[in-house]
Amino acid sequence: MLRLEIDPVQLRKKLLIEAEDDISVEELIMKIEMVLKNKGKGILISCDKEGVLPFSQSLSALHILSGERLIFLAI
Repeated sequence: MLRLEIDPVQLRKKLLIEAEDDISVEELIMKIEMVLKNKGKGILISCDKEGVLPFSQSLSALHILSGERLIFLAI
């Protein structure tokens, strides 16, 4: 189980989300959009890794760890 800090840029607030480490980036984005009641599309940007996270990869494949900060950008 991962605890991630999500920073939705447009809302200027932070979310703490718990997710399984094998969840895909796309599934995590859908979870964030559900919490934020965002009907558009979004992307996740890693503050610790190499930028935009690819939708099809799992968090474990990208070596995302608990406590990492991700920026959510609604597009």
